Amino acid sequence: MSGKTIRHKRILKELGKYNRYAKMYLRKNSLDFKNAYNNFQKSEAWTEAKALLIEYFSLENKLFRCPICNKVVDPYYSTLHHIYYDKKKLFDPKYVNFVHHDCHERYHQESGIPGTKKRLKVYVGSRGLRIYIPKIGGLYIRFEFCVLLIILIILLVVYRN
Repeated sequence: MSGKTIRHKRILKELGKYNRYAKMYLRKNSLDFKNAYNNFQKSEAWTEAKALLIEYFSLENKLFRCPICNKVVDPYYSTLHHIYYDKKKLFDPKYVNFVHHDCHERYHQESGIPGTKKRLKVYVGSRGLRIYIPKIGGLYIRFEFCVLLIILIILLVVYRN
């Protein structure tokens, strides 16, 4: 095996650790995925994984080209763009590339972000309901308050008739 192949395997193994960390982080903060993802992008783990991806790709090519405009891009001053979002393989070299910041913004303005769903999410916890409403954010309602709301709704329906 050549030194390049051995280094590729070591980088992939290290990226696997970052993939597992990202999966746990995003699952833990899954109530507001968009906010959790934005915070994760600012983390040290993201920066280290991006550096490993740069090293991985630079073993194959010396020049990085933006796939959107086809111009040379400096990977350290570029955006890590996901061709395909897989929360389990966020840093898989098959699913990412490096693009100019402007190209990335323009791409998402024109095509949107595939795979994002804007819907109501309700989670039942030990003491209440955690509710996520798009454009509003997360709410937490204790069970005692839920019971009061139900009683109030029943009273309004009964006395309205």
